[in-house]
Amino acid sequence: MKTLRHIHDIKLNDYLKIKIMEESIMGIMWFMLFSIGLIVMVIYLRKYTNIERMALIEKGEQPFQMKQSNTSIPLRFSLLFIG
Repeated sequence: MKTLRHIHDIKLNDYLKIKIMEESIMGIMWFMLFSIGLIVMVIYLRKYTNIERMALIEKGEQPFQMKQSNTSIPLRFSLLFIG
């Protein structure tokens, strides 16, 4: 019986074979799926935010503004390194 490198064959009888992936392949697949899902989520959030802003502009209302941070960059990094 020829075995594949990353797939184990479990032979229950002559007619039924179950193929199970190794843990390393499953870990890589979960990481890839999580990364793709995160990227898709960010893209759709940006898309629907822009659609909402355009709808507000068409109605003549003031679109929401991005929040400006009041803290300085050196203060943020110093607090990050202290904490």
